[in-house]
Amino acid sequence: INKPRFEVEPFIRDQRLRVILATTPPTPVQFAAVYPHKKLQDPKVRLLLDFMADRCQRLIKDILAGR
Repeated sequence: INKPRFEVEPFIRDQRLRVILATTPPTPVQFAAVYPHKKLQDPKVRLLLDFMADRCQRLIKDILAGR
């Protein structure tokens, strides 16, 4: 498979998977949210989006760091 490292890092760490094509990185993954235009946006939606972006970034960092 050619998956983002953060998705497979735990399996590489416990040796259920191994890297064989380290010089061929996967296509970048994008997270997206669909929400109303800023003029119509409820402030709670902005808070949720900011929370989710921060949480996802921290989780990916932790996975890659082996925590």
